[in-house]
Amino acid sequence: MYLSKPGILISGATGFVGKYVIRKLVTLSSYDIIVIVRNPIKLEKVLRKEYLKNLKIIHGDLLKYEDIKFIEKQLRILNSDIKIVINLVGGGPLTINYNIENEIMDLNFTTLKNLVKILINSNKLNNVKIFIHLSSLAAAGALNPEERFHASMICHPVLPYERAKYLGEVFLRKIATYYKQTKFIVLRLPQIYGSESKEFISLIKIIEKGIFPLVPNKVGTLPLIYVDEVADIIRYIVDHYEIIYNKMHENFKIFMLCEGNYSYTNLVNMVRKTFGKGGYISVPYELMYLAAFFIENVFKLLNKNEPFNTYRLKSFCKRRIVEDNFAEYFNYKYKYNLINFLMDIRNGQ
Repeated sequence: MYLSKPGILISGATGFVGKYVIRKLVTLSSYDIIVIVRNPIKLEKVLRKEYLKNLKIIHGDLLKYEDIKFIEKQLRILNSDIKIVINLVGGGPLTINYNIENEIMDLNFTTLKNLVKILINSNKLNNVKIFIHLSSLAAAGALNPEERFHASMICHPVLPYERAKYLGEVFLRKIATYYKQTKFIVLRLPQIYGSESKEFISLIKIIEKGIFPLVPNKVGTLPLIYVDEVADIIRYIVDHYEIIYNKMHENFKIFMLCEGNYSYTNLVNMVRKTFGKGGYISVPYELMYLAAFFIENVFKLLNKNEPFNTYRLKSFCKRRIVEDNFAEYFNYKYKYNLINFLMDIRNGQ
């Protein structure tokens, strides 16, 4: 196959964030867009047919040996250099169920290692200018004694998902010491919300019904970012990758991103103002703790992922402030916020 333009390699294009990112990038005519997907049919559902022809689709699973070898072969015969890599693979619950730790680790860490291995074995990593990796605020550990989360903080991951995200960052930092010509950009994101975020939509509905539980004198904050904003930020990096490459003196950098640090009382007020109804109920911390303890142990006996646990309760009651260094570093202006999103829901968009 012959590709004359510089390439952008994307993994995880059909995931929650990936769907938004691929829609932002598929119209770029100056690049060859190469996507690694497990299920091409899912990609067809994400994009209109006229856009699919703009993609080079490599069908493969980053956790299967045979597929990894096939992906390597496909990348080797590309006749142009991949300049940008965007790794969007990841996800998983904030569960204390360590029976699924390997599954969470595979999805968030092993896939990253295998992607880098593929790039090395296919002789593509040497020419990559920018490697973008989506991480999570979870890598820092929700129970870190600091209330302010910043890029250089000491991480204390505990849950399987937290550990998987943290190990991914550690791995890329190590790779960066060997491939100094590549700039590794880690985007450490808070909770991402959108119309397909079932957990967040459920939270809004509970507030609407006026049954959202809050602990008196322990009202925490919820750092958020809108999924379409994440896609816009990645598009921004792609559009300015040469400038960013020259601006970054170090070749590995963690960026914290956060649209806003919303207190739960502020969230309740925003929902009430937007929908004309909503509220919360005050629940003593001891009662909330007992409920969370009961839930996590029942689900542990059932060997299922619990919807809530004592670890998350402590985070829920914590005032978490994310210091966004991405917006400052690149003078980036956020376009979306939670009020816009709530208004879209109200208007049925």
